[in-house]
Amino acid sequence: MANQQTDSLAESRTTPTTINKPPITTSSRPKTFLGRNLQEWLPTIVGIASILVVGGLWELAGQLKIIDSFVLSWPSKFIPELFRIIETGQLAADLAVSGLEFLGGFVLSLLGIPLGLAIGKWRVLEWILDPYIAVMNALPLVALVPLLVVIFGLGIASKIAIIFLLAFFTVVISTAAGVKTTDPSLIKAARSFGGTELQIFTKVIIPSCVPFIIAGLRLAVGKALIGVVIGELLASTQGIGYSLRSAAELFRTANFFANLLVLAVFAVFFNWVLTVLEKRLAPWKD
Repeated sequence: MANQQTDSLAESRTTPTTINKPPITTSSRPKTFLGRNLQEWLPTIVGIASILVVGGLWELAGQLKIIDSFVLSWPSKFIPELFRIIETGQLAADLAVSGLEFLGGFVLSLLGIPLGLAIGKWRVLEWILDPYIAVMNALPLVALVPLLVVIFGLGIASKIAIIFLLAFFTVVISTAAGVKTTDPSLIKAARSFGGTELQIFTKVIIPSCVPFIIAGLRLAVGKALIGVVIGELLASTQGIGYSLRSAAELFRTANFFANLLVLAVFAVFFNWVLTVLEKRLAPWKD
């Protein structure tokens, strides 16, 4: 009898205890919206709602004559003007010029990524180039537009040059900062597993820099658009910047805000592209 009790006690100690988990019900699953998590859509929903509220208040202020139409416009005036310049082909012609200038300067500014990686990796190179980068980044490069026009002429080459100068150093600084802030424990772990310096650089340092690179590119988009507008404002006969200048000189506020809206959509689109790219290249950031 005692032996049976001892055996049953031993079995109870060795037999794993099973815990009955409650079944997952439909109500406990994450809510979805159009096939995606509602949490993923929430920033977009809030952003659109904010735009609608601000646009509604702006329109209300215009209808109530709180703002002067000679100085400012409101949505019911400049949105039809936007469709008008689309129908006449003016917008397509301006975008063809400004888009080419933007892409040319922005693509050239991507050369800042390898330079930033090199500066962050090799300290001696940073010591050599840091004074020049600091000066060029702090210098009001808009002052160089007349000189660039003299060198490259009134064509798109001078605009590409100013866009490149405005965006390039932002990309360099952001990329170099990403290299310097790489977690040292990741590098030590890679070395402990026998990773070479090249493998550590390509498999550890560069992937950890991706958020910094994307952040630099987002800033570069804004600076590149500034370069487009400034270059065309000062020395151009076509493009979005030229249309903005013409509308301002003739006090055509609806046309001015229509072109400004195009620039805003352009900037939002490129930032969205960079956000998608970041999610693909650095999914761990989320």
